[in-house]
Amino acid sequence: MDEIILVLLVFASPLLFVVLILWLERENKLESKKNFNKLIESLLTNQNIKLLILNFFNHFPDKIFLNKDQFIPMERSIINKYGDNGAFSLVSPCEQRNDLRYGGGIICYGNDIMEPFEMLTKLLRKQFKFETDSDCIYATWRLLTIYAIEYYSDEWTKEYGQYFTDQDCLSIDDYVKVYCSIDYLDSENDRNIGLFTYSLMNMKKFEKDNTNFIECNDSLVPILFKEIESKKLSNFENKLSSYKEKLAFTIDDVDLMNGSEFENFIAILFTKMGYSTKATKASGDQGIDIIAEKNGKRLGIQAKCYSNTVPNSAIQEVTAGIAFYNCDKGIVITNNFFSKSAIKLAESNNMILWDRNKLKEKMFEMSCRKLKT
Repeated sequence: MDEIILVLLVFASPLLFVVLILWLERENKLESKKNFNKLIESLLTNQNIKLLILNFFNHFPDKIFLNKDQFIPMERSIINKYGDNGAFSLVSPCEQRNDLRYGGGIICYGNDIMEPFEMLTKLLRKQFKFETDSDCIYATWRLLTIYAIEYYSDEWTKEYGQYFTDQDCLSIDDYVKVYCSIDYLDSENDRNIGLFTYSLMNMKKFEKDNTNFIECNDSLVPILFKEIESKKLSNFENKLSSYKEKLAFTIDDVDLMNGSEFENFIAILFTKMGYSTKATKASGDQGIDIIAEKNGKRLGIQAKCYSNTVPNSAIQEVTAGIAFYNCDKGIVITNNFFSKSAIKLAESNNMILWDRNKLKEKMFEMSCRKLKT
């Protein structure tokens, strides 16, 4: 009997050793996470650090925090450069960071993105004593993800807060319906969806972790696109069930308009949308053709009836005109499409673009609205 026990112990010893090693690793990781969370809690009480980070958002690309397909590779870039010991509770799931592909390749950000982030870590080192460089790197990123909720939620409130009342009483579905009803908002734009996500996170409207942008965004998007499709279908159904005669204008009619006619047409369209509109002087208009106002918001609109794609010069003109006319938002509307450089410049300047498809959609909505009444 003693011999059998001895044999079992001999064979069991390696297995027990492995189990012990795994248990120790698990305990070390749990202790590391516990210590890291304590570090974050202490950093969150430092108002100087908070100010640095909130100001940092003004100088860092919005796309990183407002689009999960940009957010995830940012985390991947940090991991690739500094390693990942699994203790720092990164926002995106590991499989998403590892499997993300874009254009057949893996995104990793270069110095133009990583350098400002690293400069911020150096500033934080001046404000707080970190035990290791790794602590500083991951604490910086974690603080960014936390304060992003406050920063981008405030941005959303400044731009669209007036459309939302009785916030405590609204569900996510209610919010989505209001979101999709905002006239000039591009409801499918990544930036707008990102801002909207942070606003809902700040109000703790998600059943999931309201500090995790990836999870909350993944939860919101299906609800949002379901409402967008429902709205499109409803408009189409109303048009088919109520259509009696040809509409006054089609997109083909718009193509035949000259510049002045197109401006007048856009002014009429916004008037039907409930805006008060005023045309600027043809000469010296400072890049703005129409001023539209509703709900305390002042929009500066440039109307471009083009036979070719609209270049980025149109965006530059409106950017200057917004300040000149004290507008809250700038919109460029065309019967055609925008060049890639124009789209990129508009994104960086928070400009609204209505291309041919968006214009057709709005014409369609207004025709349905008129027929319903």
